[in-house]
Amino acid sequence: MGRIFYFYGMLMGCFSAAVCSANWISRWRRLENEGVTFSVSGKININSYGWDGPNTDWLRENNFLMPKPIKKPTDDKSGQMKLF
Repeated sequence: MGRIFYFYGMLMGCFSAAVCSANWISRWRRLENEGVTFSVSGKININSYGWDGPNTDWLRENNFLMPKPIKKPTDDKSGQMKLF
């Protein structure tokens, strides 16, 4: 089962965490069981869980261009999230 998120971190298939289908809630629960955490507003941290896309060799072999990255660059190499 695919786990597709909008670029702003909301799980696709529900535009508001308050009004969602049973299938959407089931996907949410599966992700939580896998360790994915959601904010109070129902979003994930794209920098933590976002996919970087296919590798450059695959893109070149299939004549695709590198997609625009959705993760924000960070100068912190420790992995520690910044508060401000």
